[in-house]
Amino acid sequence: MIMDYNLILSNAQDLSGAGSVASTSYIDMSGGTLFNAGNATNFGQDVGVGSGVNVPKVVFQIGVAFTTATSVNFQIQGSVDNSTYTTYIETGAVLIANLTVGAMISVDLPRRIFGASLPRYLRAYYVIAGSNPGAGTVTSAVVLTPGIWDGGVYPSNFTVAA
Repeated sequence: MIMDYNLILSNAQDLSGAGSVASTSYIDMSGGTLFNAGNATNFGQDVGVGSGVNVPKVVFQIGVAFTTATSVNFQIQGSVDNSTYTTYIETGAVLIANLTVGAMISVDLPRRIFGASLPRYLRAYYVIAGSNPGAGTVTSAVVLTPGIWDGGVYPSNFTVAA
């Protein structure tokens, strides 16, 4: 999996001792440029899930296993002003027993909600249930090819002689 530095939302973000928390970074889809439309400054983009070979996904990878909490709900949120966010997609509660070192969860980068404004900003949001985690880190980013194999593990068809 290849990560673009500009598309990283959390880089080994420590969630221990925290309640629900936003990612340490967000993506400004304007590239830092404001566009004038009449007498107002507007920008928005429907990033959508696309339909090509490489569908953009958001990947959450666990760096340090979570402890003491019950579950984490991984969300992707969008905003027009970087202050009020709308949740576009969420994983639902993922039990911490499943959040072991190296575990990866991916979701398609969502289309905007019908009737909602086009977002300029995207961020991840982590809703932690139960007590605050004693440990737990996550890295999240928008990627094109997450490389997550969920087809199981198969034995090799050969042996190596000593």
